[in-house]
Amino acid sequence: MDKRQPSSLEEGLEEDEKEESCCFPCKLFGICPCFTAFIPDTWNNIQDSTHMVLVIGLLSCIILIVHSVIYLFTTTANNFPNALSAADGRALAVLAFSAPICIYSSRVIGQYDERLQKKQAMVKKEKANLLKCYQGLLSDMDTLLSKSTESASGLAERSFESKRRDFQRFLDRLKLRFPAGQVAMETPEMVAQFRKFVVNWLNVFKECSIDPVGNPKMLVTADELDSMSTIYEIAVFVSDRLQTTEVKFITEQRRNDSNALNNDKDRFGQFNQNKQMIAITDKPGQVDNSAPLGSFVQQVGTTKTASRQCTWFTCGGVGVDCQSCCKPGPGSEGCPRDFKCGCFELIVLSRQHLHLMFSFVLGIATSALSTGLFLQFQGANNESAAGFEIVALVFLVFSTVSLFVIMTKFEQIDVVQQLEREVQELKEQNEAVEANRKRMRDFWNQAQQLTELWLYRTVPRLDLCKELHSQLEDIPNDKEFVMHMAAANQGLTNIDAKLGALTDWRGDGGIKVEDKKAFGKVINEVCQEGDPDAVIERIDELTRGKEMRALMIHS
Repeated sequence: MDKRQPSSLEEGLEEDEKEESCCFPCKLFGICPCFTAFIPDTWNNIQDSTHMVLVIGLLSCIILIVHSVIYLFTTTANNFPNALSAADGRALAVLAFSAPICIYSSRVIGQYDERLQKKQAMVKKEKANLLKCYQGLLSDMDTLLSKSTESASGLAERSFESKRRDFQRFLDRLKLRFPAGQVAMETPEMVAQFRKFVVNWLNVFKECSIDPVGNPKMLVTADELDSMSTIYEIAVFVSDRLQTTEVKFITEQRRNDSNALNNDKDRFGQFNQNKQMIAITDKPGQVDNSAPLGSFVQQVGTTKTASRQCTWFTCGGVGVDCQSCCKPGPGSEGCPRDFKCGCFELIVLSRQHLHLMFSFVLGIATSALSTGLFLQFQGANNESAAGFEIVALVFLVFSTVSLFVIMTKFEQIDVVQQLEREVQELKEQNEAVEANRKRMRDFWNQAQQLTELWLYRTVPRLDLCKELHSQLEDIPNDKEFVMHMAAANQGLTNIDAKLGALTDWRGDGGIKVEDKKAFGKVINEVCQEGDPDAVIERIDELTRGKEMRALMIHS
């Protein structure tokens, strides 16, 4: 017979139903039904002895706060502006002791609005849903990154970088042909045509950007070029700019996205650890303190026995480890932190844990001070002041004992709060991953839309420029050099004038893909011509051909 095996959580819930104590659950204020209307339900419906201690400690702290406030108003106001007495200092210390415990106890008691294991299951389910969402986001980002590797935008980027290096080498060779100090061999027309050729190349190169319309890659401005009067100055200036400008925006974005994705995956691995949850309970056999309790308690209890409830304090010879002593832990608060002092070992589990320890020390000191004041007032036959002190002392003892119990069971009490912190942290991380995914999607969608512009408009024209400046280098006669450069400039200007708007060349633009491909094909055919005159002639034919007319329809 096939029977469904119950989960450990379901078994725990069933055992809770069967193993309820004879004393709990109970109503703390059941004898005064009219009073229960003014207190939270979780302060009245007591589930176990730990819950009882928490409520008693909270009520004791509230009484102490009220008692100290009344004392300060009735005594200090009369003595002001005289110096504060020891009793006034005791009242202030009581306030400092009671306030943190009130805040912590009320937050923990709020967990008892239903059975704690059910709340753990609810938080665990919410965490599982968030982890599933997190995993989906990471998978989507992984898919985006894989597609980006296969996209043609990377091919276009490599072509941009290749043409940048080619043009830089052309400029470096011109520096040798027209060295500084030999201006006599240059004519104004030669400098003007060279400047114009550089401007034509830069106008093509500025399209090598992820946002060629709003943020083109401007290496040199027209004013900067106009301020230079020799070929050597122009060549040196532009070459230096090209040397410090690499076209790697696709590669860098892919590397940054890959690093961000790996970091998110590492965080997902930390969140996705299978952690055993522990309930607040006084029933034997249900607490396993050796299990990891969360991100900031993972190192606690690893060397302790499962029978101990308090694993963060150990008496005995533990030695001294100077390297690991007080070293910040992996948690966001730098916890856990381990303190070893030969005869004892103290592990601070969290910032809240540290605050409770300080409160415990302050409670003992305040109790001792209150005891001394009580004996002093009693010896002086000051019954009124002694009465105030005995009330404070009684509730200080209640609160300190309650705090001691809370600290011994801190690892069990803090579990749900820890899970809720993990859920909140996971929500924030999900938002960060979603923002990364949106950024990645926007970038790669933009790159995809620009692929046709780059492949069929920018790269072919850079190829044409390379062919032109390669042929210009082979012309030894300066007069022919100027004549062919002027013709090349005119041809490039005519082509640019008829290309239309950049937005029409996007994937979602108005120019048909067939027309874009036809233009790129014709430019590539022009680049196959080996003679400078033939190249210029083919450029003139191109500007009058049907390919350019098809583009001009959209301009």
